Amino acid sequence: MNNSQQTKEPQDQVLFSVDAETFRQFCELLDAPSKDNPGLARLMKLTPPWSKAADIKGAGETM
Repeated sequence: MNNSQQTKEPQDQVLFSVDAETFRQFCELLDAPSKDNPGLARLMKLTPPWSKAADIKGAGETM
């Protein structure tokens, strides 16, 4: 099979198979409320370096 005949698969997706119980547990994790994550909250308040050049400030920052 040459390159033009190959199936084009998305490069950013992975297919994996699990049994019904594992899938149920996975769905429970997705549906559960998020846990408090102070480190993530702090990170999200920072101004990204690419915004500093444009003088865009983060939620909790002063320049």
